[in-house]
Amino acid sequence: MLPFFWETWWFKSSLIAAVCAGLALAVTLTLRRRHRLVLERLERGHEIERERTRIARDMHDEIGSKLARISYLSEVAKAEGKSFNPADGPLDSLSRTARELLQSLDRMLWAVNPRNDSLEKLSAYFNRYAAEYFQNTPIRCQLAFPENLPAVQLTAETRHNIFLAFQEALANALKHSGATKVSAQLACNNGTIEISVADNGRGFSVETQTEFAMKRDGGEHLGLSGMYHRLQSIGGECQIRSSPAEGTLVKFVLPLHQSHAQ
Repeated sequence: MLPFFWETWWFKSSLIAAVCAGLALAVTLTLRRRHRLVLERLERGHEIERERTRIARDMHDEIGSKLARISYLSEVAKAEGKSFNPADGPLDSLSRTARELLQSLDRMLWAVNPRNDSLEKLSAYFNRYAAEYFQNTPIRCQLAFPENLPAVQLTAETRHNIFLAFQEALANALKHSGATKVSAQLACNNGTIEISVADNGRGFSVETQTEFAMKRDGGEHLGLSGMYHRLQSIGGECQIRSSPAEGTLVKFVLPLHQSHAQ
């Protein structure tokens, strides 16, 4: 008696071959789909980077040149109008505003330029910004921003938030501390980035001021609460140590793994 066809070796072999072929096809299609998704994700990333580069270039070419011309013309007008003492007048205000706009443009260009997405670039920019910030002020500024740092890539969001927090710390030291000395530094310790701003000013009660700031700001990115919120938004921590007549230390701590571009 002949066996049923599904009991024959050739049917079983064909069935196994068909199953294996089906599995191979499914794996191939899955790998192709994943590969396509990866390529699309990379392409989107490249498009965003190209767009950021274009924005930085356009801002420099269009806005920068016009602001530079405004600054130049206002300086010329002031030089030619010495006879009527333009100091503290409209021309002086125009010149000062133009310089401030150029500084703002420089900060925006730094923020959007993808070439600056690294810890090394961040350190160099913070060093330059802090030095310029305290020029022509009674505050002596000591800076410690190393050149040799780990090759850590930062997201644009991380750079943006950490810079605004750093800027706020410098502004508080200048406007409110009554300090004669401010020190700022960046260091990598135990898998973290630590950026600190310390002053020898009048200090304050951290608990009282922080509670007041949180209520006043309503959670918006302003003042003391702004520094806390900005660091939290990028997976970091803002630490403030101060007491009356003892100066103030503001420290931003960010895990290195949180800083890697995704």
